[in-house]
Amino acid sequence: MGKNMRGENAGDERNNDKNDGGNFSGAGSGFSEEKIRQYQGKSESELMSELIKNVQNSKRGGTFDPAALEAFYQNAGPSLTAEQRKKLRNLIDMIK
Repeated sequence: MGKNMRGENAGDERNNDKNDGGNFSGAGSGFSEEKIRQYQGKSESELMSELIKNVQNSKRGGTFDPAALEAFYQNAGPSLTAEQRKKLRNLIDMIK
C-alpha cells in the first residue's frame, strides 16, 4: 500500500468510515455540534466561502476524501428539502 502526502497508509481504515457525519478530510474534522453552532446564522455565500477554503486546505494537505463527501450527502439528504438536496448535489459535483 502507498503512503499519502501525510505519510499515512493510503488504505488506512480509520479514515474510511462511511457514516462519519461529514468528515471530508479524513482527518477527524467531521461535523460536530460545535462546528454546526459555528456555522449557524451565516449566509449562504459565507458558508460557500468557508467550504471552499476548507476543501482547498484539505486538497493541499492531501487529506480530501470524496467518498466522505458522498457519505455526508447520503446521510444529510433525507433531512433536506428537494431544493436543498439539489443545491448540495451541485455543490458536491463542483467540489470534486
